[in-house]
Amino acid sequence: MLGSLKYTRAQHEDMIAETAAYFAETERLPNLAYTSDAFLELERLTVFARDWMFAGRASQIPETGDILPVTVAGHDLILIRQRDGSVGVFHNVCPHRGARLVEEPRRGEAMLTCAYHAWSFGLDGAPRMRPHFYRGGQHETNPSAKGMCGLAAVRSHQWIDFIYVNIGGDADPFETWMKPVLDALEPYDFRDITYVRTIDYDLACNWKLAMENFWDTYHIFSAHPAVEKQMPMEDRDNAVTRGKIIIGGYDYPAKPDDNYVGRKFGMPTHGGDQDYIRNRSWFICCYPSNMLQVWEDALVMVEMRPVSADRTTEHFHFYLVGDGATADEFADQRDAVIGFMDNFQREDMDIVRWMQSGRGSVAYGGGDLSAFWDPQVVAFSRLVTESIQKS
Repeated sequence: MLGSLKYTRAQHEDMIAETAAYFAETERLPNLAYTSDAFLELERLTVFARDWMFAGRASQIPETGDILPVTVAGHDLILIRQRDGSVGVFHNVCPHRGARLVEEPRRGEAMLTCAYHAWSFGLDGAPRMRPHFYRGGQHETNPSAKGMCGLAAVRSHQWIDFIYVNIGGDADPFETWMKPVLDALEPYDFRDITYVRTIDYDLACNWKLAMENFWDTYHIFSAHPAVEKQMPMEDRDNAVTRGKIIIGGYDYPAKPDDNYVGRKFGMPTHGGDQDYIRNRSWFICCYPSNMLQVWEDALVMVEMRPVSADRTTEHFHFYLVGDGATADEFADQRDAVIGFMDNFQREDMDIVRWMQSGRGSVAYGGGDLSAFWDPQVVAFSRLVTESIQKS
């Protein structure tokens, strides 16, 4: 899958065997799964290539011919707004000599032309012209000519504003993979949401620890006092696993207690079934590596990008509803909503760093887990183990 490998097939096979044996004995992942760059490369070849991954926002390429280069799990891709309004996704490489086609976002292009030998391609990836291909002055302009290669397409799907890709091409249909999310969020009408901003975080941890911490509601009372005030621990349920989705949610209790805050930002809320939407929150992990937060007044797409075994970047893409996204009258509330979630994330940055440090200890073997709070750690470990075994 990747153009060049730093580690040998034998190294990967040894890690697969070790991980499978360790999980069979402990229902945990071994520490090397969190500390080894060789293991991360194995994940890029298996875990990330085989399932649906978030690639970008459709609103980043609003007009026909807009092109956005992105990198997903080490793969250089381009998102292109098609003439019919859809979004096409292709590998960002010329089929002639392997030159990268696009390095910066582009607007309103009629076609793509490789800067190396000027081979050209339509917005749909189809070949257009190979200049001087046979000799000087003899061009190939017939798209059906023998050997004419177009751009390598990538399987993709758009949901709301989000473009997902399946690089390996053999994942379950998007609707099957995403069904637990689609069912849970069916009462919401997201047509009135607008992208507002992105906040980036540099985490000193393995990507899996960031995922595990995201659904961990056990630490709310000790690490997130503002969230605990909104939703006390005794009123919380734990997340559950549905296929490859780990999903949790809760309704804010109607308490007259002066210490109870609830979600009272005064922002416009999503359309749809208000009895279902009001005072409800969702936190959703979509295996392998993207998350969603859904509140009555906001939607957040969390994009996870592993950098190395002990470093991960997270991109939080914030969407708000109606005038709440842009109107001056909601400026303070808008900052409060985003600030609340930003503070929540920053409170976790030391926690995941400490967890990463602990994974380097010979005294740690995966944890003494709570039967109530931690079953999703086992479920997630099983998903990773099964993914790498399919290599």
